[in-house]
Parts: sequence; C-alpha cells; structure tokens
Amino acid sequence: MANSQRVSSRLAKKERTKLLRQTVFFGGIAVLIVVLFIFVILPGFVGLVDKFLSGSNPFQEEDRLPPQVPIIAPPVAATSSATLKLDGYGEPESEITLVLNGLKDESVTVSEDGTFKMEPSLQEGENTLELYATDQAGNESNSTKTYVAILDTQNPELIIEQPTDGAEVVGTVNQNYEIIGTTEPGSKVYINGRLVLPNSEGTFSYRYQLKEGGNTLELRVVDQAGNESSQELSVTLRL
Repeated sequence: MANSQRVSSRLAKKERTKLLRQTVFFGGIAVLIVVLFIFVILPGFVGLVDKFLSGSNPFQEEDRLPPQVPIIAPPVAATSSATLKLDGYGEPESEITLVLNGLKDESVTVSEDGTFKMEPSLQEGENTLELYATDQAGNESNSTKTYVAILDTQNPELIIEQPTDGAEVVGTVNQNYEIIGTTEPGSKVYINGRLVLPNSEGTFSYRYQLKEGGNTLELRVVDQAGNESSQELSVTLRL
C-alpha cells in the first residue's frame, strides 16, 4: 500500500514538472510573439496603412524601364540665325536634355500631349546636337542620332570671270553669250532670275541670249544658310 502511494506521488510530481515545462515553453513563445508583433509586425502594418493613406501603392513594381528616345524633326543643315528651333515628341512629363557640342545645354519637360520645344543658341560654324530623355523614376533613354547644324552668318563669295562689267561683244556668233563664275559650293545662283546650280567646286556657267545694244545682267547667289550676295554687270552687243 505504501509502495503504491509512493509511485503515485512520483507520477504526480513528474506530471507537474512536465506541465511546468510546457507552461514555461508556451509562455516564452507567447512573449516572443508579442515582441515580434510590437517591434516588427505592428510597425510594418502602420507603414502600409500610411502608404495607402498617402496615395502610394506599396505593392507597385519599381519602374526600371527607360523612356522612349526623343523624336525631333531634323534641324536645318545650315542657318544664318544664331537661334535654332527644335520641335519634338517624347514620353509625357519626362525631361528632355539637349547635348550641344558635347556639353549639356538645356532641359525641358515634355507636355501631357507628348510635345516639347527647344531654342538653343548656336556658335559660328558646325554644331552637333543630341537629345535624351529622363523619366520621373530617374531612368534615362538612349540618345538620339547626332545632328549637325551649321551657323553661317557670312555672305557667299561671288566671282564673275566672264563677262567683265562694261564689256562689248561683237557679232551674232557671240550673241548666245556664256557667263562663267565661281561661288560657294551648294549655293544657288540666279542670273536675271534664272536658276543656275554650281558644281561641287562652286563653278557655274550659263549661256545667256544677248539682245542688240545694252544688256543688264543681275547675278544673285544664295547659300545654304540663306545669306546672299549679288552683282550687276552691263554688256553691250554689237551686231
């Protein structure tokens, strides 16, 4: 009987110890959960709520796509104006940066309809231009092709080799008279309003039908930038 009581006492004690260990274990787990909730879960939840209330989407994927490369109408090859007008298209609300002669020049924001305008100042001679876009996430597009615009403010040279001013021509054989001269390559020559195109070296010639007596020859040259030079010659035909 005494032995049976001792066995029961040991079993009860063992059960109490086991119960105590379980209580301590689950109590520790509960404390750990409370600590995680206070210091990890709750701040994260508060942050999510704050982002939702501020209008941002915390689950939105980060924008890593570059904006489209700007598109512009090719600028004029040559101009006499120190200000160049550029019209183009880009991603709405992106920023377009102009690189002029290898240096960042100016930046503009693309309007909501996708258009933008620029008016950079050119330096005399050849100017190179490139553009690229930067979106609101900071992504940059590739650059456009390199464009070249020449600022030319000088009037083109016009040399008349034949005839000389005041020349006299004799005989019907010379009535269909050849006018010969040299100017800037790529220019347009007008002889009494008739267009004559010089060759690649700038030389031009044109046969003009003289009338008997005095003839006035007006020669005007216009270069690619729109600059002009002119001369007026007098030629007399004696039949």
